[in-house]
Amino acid sequence: MGDTKEGASFTKLYQVKTNEIVADLGLSEIGLLYKILPFFHFSEYYLCANPDEENPEVIEHLGRDQLAKEIGHDRDTVTASIAKLQRKGAILSTKSGRTVRYLVHPDVMFRQTIETDWTQSVRKMFAQHRADRK
Repeated sequence: MGDTKEGASFTKLYQVKTNEIVADLGLSEIGLLYKILPFFHFSEYYLCANPDEENPEVIEHLGRDQLAKEIGHDRDTVTASIAKLQRKGAILSTKSGRTVRYLVHPDVMFRQTIETDWTQSVRKMFAQHRADRK
């Protein structure tokens, strides 16, 4: 929805998928979904401090504490909101040891003009987690 200027950075927020997700969420979770827009990496779908970085090797991933600081919420609010967004299938977290990364579903937010193999892989990860919840 809307127009962009050539060369301008943008994030598409898909209304149909987003409306499905936010249908029974509170304002805190809906607000978090919109507040993460500027931190959505354009090709990797991670929440990060450098969403326009072209080299995936140097993405500065945002953990829960950093995300809370960036968007001006306390850690507990972010924790609760992310958990609800995960249950709704908007966000997927990956964990290795003490490191957590957050992916956003490409059918909710998208910043590219074409889909890549990685886009399809991310969709499959979300689909597999959704299947496990049923």
